[in-house]
Amino acid sequence: MTTKDETASDRKREAAQKLSSMSADDLELIDSIFNPPAEGEDVSVCFRTEKRRAVRMPTLLPGFLLVGPAASHRCIIRDLSATGARVSVSRKAKLQNEMRLFIETKGGRRVRPVWRKGEALGLEFI
Repeated sequence: MTTKDETASDRKREAAQKLSSMSADDLELIDSIFNPPAEGEDVSVCFRTEKRRAVRMPTLLPGFLLVGPAASHRCIIRDLSATGARVSVSRKAKLQNEMRLFIETKGGRRVRPVWRKGEALGLEFI
């Protein structure tokens, strides 16, 4: 039987492996998303041209959504941008109007659901 600590340790190890295989530019973008700059700090980052408000970066990182004081749902972060994320989460997951999205080793951001289609969930950073 797997304990909660072993499961958390496995998630951290899996996230660290995925992050170690990413390019320096991708890691810089993830850091800027999960550790926003201070007011007035230079935020210039080189982005590809795209029609969306912010460029999406494919990630496939393990994460979890904290939906309440004692409730969370494991998810796969499919892509990230400066404005939000697309994740896969169980269809049975009960969501709140405001949650926190966490990437192991990177921390979390407040989010709100924007759309949901099956297991796919669009989140906006707030």
